[in-house]
Parts: sequence; C-alpha cells; structure tokens
Amino acid sequence: RRLLGFPLSAWRGIHIQLACICLLGGAVVALYLCIQMAPTKDVLVAMFQGLWTSAFLLLVDGFCMISSKAENVRCGLCDYLENYLKVRLEHDYEVWGKNREELRQTKAVLDAQLQVIDEKAYLRQKKLARRQEKKLAKQTRTAEKKKQVAVTKELAATKQSRRTKRRPEAEQKIRRDVAILKQEVQERRKRDAEAMALAVAMEMEKSTSRQVEEILQGLV
Repeated sequence: RRLLGFPLSAWRGIHIQLACICLLGGAVVALYLCIQMAPTKDVLVAMFQGLWTSAFLLLVDGFCMISSKAENVRCGLCDYLENYLKVRLEHDYEVWGKNREELRQTKAVLDAQLQVIDEKAYLRQKKLARRQEKKLAKQTRTAEKKKQVAVTKELAATKQSRRTKRRPEAEQKIRRDVAILKQEVQERRKRDAEAMALAVAMEMEKSTSRQVEEILQGLV
C-alpha cells in the first residue's frame, strides 16, 4: 500500500509534520529578528507567516481528505478480494476438482505416448549412430588403404630412382669386369697355344732324334 513510492502511514501524518515545520520556521525567523534588534513589525510578520502557512496546510488537508481516500482504497481492495476474487477462485477450484480425474487420465495417456515416442526416437538414434560408426570405419579403412598404396608407390618410386641412379655405375663395373675377363681369356689362350707349340716341337725333336739314332744303329 504505497502512493508515489511512499507508504500510506507517511501520507497520513505529512500534513501535521508540514504544519509543525512552518510554525517552527516562523518562530525561528522571529527569534532571529529579535536578536538582530529588528522592528516589531517584522517579527510579527514572520510569526504570522508561520501561522497562516500552517493553517493553510491544515485546510488543504481537510479539503483533500487523504485519510478517507486511503480508507476507501482499503475498502475497495477488501471488497474485490472477498466478494469477487474469492468467488471466482472457488468456482475455478470446483471446476478443476470435477475435471481432475479426466486430467489425470489424459496425463497418463500422454505420458505413455511420450514414452513410446521416446523409445522410438532412442532406437532411431541408435541406428543412426551405428550407421555413422560404420561409415567412419569404412572411411578410416579406405584412408588406410590409400595411405598404404601411396606408401608402396613411394617406395617403388624410390627403388626405381635408386636403380636408375645405380645402373650406369653397375654397367660400367660390369663392362670393366668383362673386359678384364676377356683379356685374361686371351692371355690364357695365348699361353695354351704357346705350350702346345712347345710340346709339339719337343715331340718332333724327340721323334727326329730317335730316327737319327735308329739310322745310326742300323749303319753301325
């Protein structure tokens, strides 16, 4: 129960407080003028100002009737709460009490339907999760296979590059070895031919010496 942010109890006594402030202000001003040795006319004017302002405030309060208005507001609130709102709430409560069983039944049916829907959605989510896992597994397998193929291709390419790099060196070595072997074979053949020629010459000499000896023996 507030008016302009202030409680009603403060509004009920605000006219008396303001009147007291006006009287006190007039008395203080009159006392100050007396101390200043002012003329009596000014002192009386100050006192009468405090009196007529306080009287004016009391008259305004009597015309406005703030206390009666607050009482009217309280009575209106009580009338609304007891005669209108209470009856409406009782009526709504009775209607709700009559339809409570129906509401419970509908709630049970809806809960059962929701459970079925939740189970179906859960199964669908499981299937989708399994499919996604299978897809991911396939993708990982294909990626691994591609990686293996790429690695094998890289190894084969490196091997071929190494072979191509090593081929000229190996061919040069083989050619050198072949040339050396040819030279050795030719030297061996020459040696064998010379040995054969020496053997034939030795045999010829032996045969001739034998014939000469036989001839000499026959002559003897």
